[in-house]
Amino acid sequence: MILLLAMLATAAEFVWTPPTYTNPSPDDCPAFVELVPGSPVPPSLLSDGLIRCRATVAPPSDLAYLLRVQTWAERAAPRGQELVLQLDWERERVERYKLELSKPVAWHQRAHVQRWAGRIEALATVALAVVVLDASTEVTR
Repeated sequence: MILLLAMLATAAEFVWTPPTYTNPSPDDCPAFVELVPGSPVPPSLLSDGLIRCRATVAPPSDLAYLLRVQTWAERAAPRGQELVLQLDWERERVERYKLELSKPVAWHQRAHVQRWAGRIEALATVALAVVVLDASTEVTR
């Protein structure tokens, strides 16, 4: 259990740290451009018939998926913080248990003392029952 909590703690720090935005290089295209089948390449990308800036062409379905992942991550971030807080609470609880277990046990609370006390109580109960029964038979004679 503790190993699982430790793994969650390290994963939470890794997963929930958002990436930083990198500034575009001078060769990057300045904006999104839609490429439609059958239409010419937009003139903003061309210079003397050659592409003048660097870009990646991606299918719209991939972009839609990335936007859904981004939305999911934004919604999941508060849950991640909640898990980190719960993990901290569990760590504190484990530390309290360790502290409690490290305390010495009083002599009358030890298991072998409790067993012997139970045996003595049982013997005393049987002896009392014998005395009471013997006394009641003496009275009835």
